[in-house]
Amino acid sequence: MLEELEIDKELEKDKELRKAIKKLIGEGKFEEARTEMQKLDLEADKIIIISLEVLIARKEENRKKEKELLEMILELEPEDVKTMSSLIRIAREKNDRKTEKELLERQLEIEPENTIVINNLAKIEEKSNIDRAIELLEKQLKLEPENIVAMSTLTKLVREKGNTKREKELLEKRLELEPKNAIAVSSLIRITREEENKAGEEGNIEREKELLEKEKGLLERQLEINPKNTIAMSSLIVIARKEGNRNREKKLLKMQLDIMPDNVIVIENLISIEKNEKRKQELTEMLENIKTNKMEGDFNEIFTEEKEELDEIGQARELIEKSDSKDMLNKIEEIKELIKEEDATLQVLIQSEAAYKAKIYKQAEGYLKLHKKESKEDKIALKAINKALSILQVKNKLYDALKWKEIYDEYEKAREAQSNGQTTNEATNNKKIQLDDQER
Repeated sequence: MLEELEIDKELEKDKELRKAIKKLIGEGKFEEARTEMQKLDLEADKIIIISLEVLIARKEENRKKEKELLEMILELEPEDVKTMSSLIRIAREKNDRKTEKELLERQLEIEPENTIVINNLAKIEEKSNIDRAIELLEKQLKLEPENIVAMSTLTKLVREKGNTKREKELLEKRLELEPKNAIAVSSLIRITREEENKAGEEGNIEREKELLEKEKGLLERQLEINPKNTIAMSSLIVIARKEGNRNREKKLLKMQLDIMPDNVIVIENLISIEKNEKRKQELTEMLENIKTNKMEGDFNEIFTEEKEELDEIGQARELIEKSDSKDMLNKIEEIKELIKEEDATLQVLIQSEAAYKAKIYKQAEGYLKLHKKESKEDKIALKAINKALSILQVKNKLYDALKWKEIYDEYEKAREAQSNGQTTNEATNNKKIQLDDQER
């Protein structure tokens, strides 16, 4: 009994000593901390001593030494997941994907239901092994059925693999969780139209009608989410015309006219179905006035299903600007989905801006530095990347949307000039001339 009490006392002393050493390290008193560490038992407390040295190396920002010390701990404790996590962080900072992947696989063997590990491994695999990434994300969704980020990434990957059935299931689940998710609704409309066309080609009239009703419901949902969505209105007008529903067609055309009072096509369509002669005359006069004053814009694109109300970059940046730093983490996958068709430099800039807004500065810097290595011969890309990196060097690191916008504007002008064989200044001047001509 006395021996047990003595052991307890010694353990308590050891605990207090470690606490005191950590405090000294926190205060930057490294030499004093090392002096106190000599009081620890070198054999019994070997891992503790190395761990305290890790803290000092981290404070000194000596990543090389920190890594070496962490590897020593992992040799002594091969299943220490905390040490693995620290080594994964260092590998990620250095963009060492191979080491990061090896450590994540090792961690997953020890913690097969660790969803953070599963997700991080899936992010690496999606660039080189889509099937493995899909397998990992499916596993994550079984463990976290309402994880929107995993669901969004998985949806993108199964679409790339051509698995429309699974994509549709995931999108429907996404809408259950987020009834006002416009991207999910748009994607379901696309799938429904594909199925509708297939049913039409096969002569399956009943199935075609059923799918048309489903498309109509989804388009109505788009209007609930955004009452000014003229693209959804145009599609509903086409359906109303097919069904011979003149009242619905007229109502939708009036809604469009409220939003776009100078739209020639909308006015012409209203004239064609208007029975009231007085109203028809008013619309005809309105149309003539627009043509006479040359005020008609090029609104034919409202009937093109592929056109969005904002370009993808505009939508992505609007999401970034409107989200706070905490919410930004949940929006990054949605942003990636929006910009997947853009060129590589714009994708990297958007992802870096999103990470910057989320205050994940190392990740933002990592995106940019990796792309910089890949763009050695591209002067336009390098200029944009360097400007973004200079934003990351600012000490207070307050998010400034205008500074980021300047980078996109300059990049797009330079690309336009490059495609036309002009200098950036020539492209800017030509753009001004075009705008002046349009105004005239």
